[in-house]
Amino acid sequence: MQLLKRQFFSLILRNTLRHKLRTGLTVLGLVIAVLSFGLLQTVVGAWYAGANAAAPDRLVTRNAISLVFPMPLHYREKIRAVPGVKRVGTANWFGGIYQDPKKFFPQFAVDATQYFDMYPEYRFSEEEKRAFLRDRRGTVVGRKLAETYGFKVGDTCRCAARSSPATGASRCAPSTTARRRAPTPRRCSSTGTTSTRP
Repeated sequence: MQLLKRQFFSLILRNTLRHKLRTGLTVLGLVIAVLSFGLLQTVVGAWYAGANAAAPDRLVTRNAISLVFPMPLHYREKIRAVPGVKRVGTANWFGGIYQDPKKFFPQFAVDATQYFDMYPEYRFSEEEKRAFLRDRRGTVVGRKLAETYGFKVGDTCRCAARSSPATGASRCAPSTTARRRAPTPRRCSSTGTTSTRP
């Protein structure tokens, strides 16, 4: 039995090395097939990652052209009229530059009265929320971003718009210590109308 196994493997080795080009191309084809499968699985996984991480009770809609273009305001009432919708709020992408264009972080102008009720994972006290709502130039900054740029409550943050010569100045609200309730991030970075279902 041992001799038969040895002869079998010897035969495989001899035939493998007999046509080195064919063997090399076969191995290369197998490597490409395995790598392609892994790459496609990664792409498919990344494609669905946003939907899997999103809250099941929120629906985010945006302009079909791009995140940059807002949706028509009259869509808000159409979405509000859909059965099961509890709240509707808006978030418009600002896309400003703070200090250096290479250090990008997303910036959105939101309908603050509705927006934070729809995103309970951003937690801050009622007093902090009222202070933010009172200040029309108020900005909510996450803890990591505040630590990265050294933002403190009351600081003025100037962001230059990419598409126009305007510069937006905002003041960090007391809600800079807003923290996420869940460790997994939820998708909330779309412009347009957001509707919440029960």
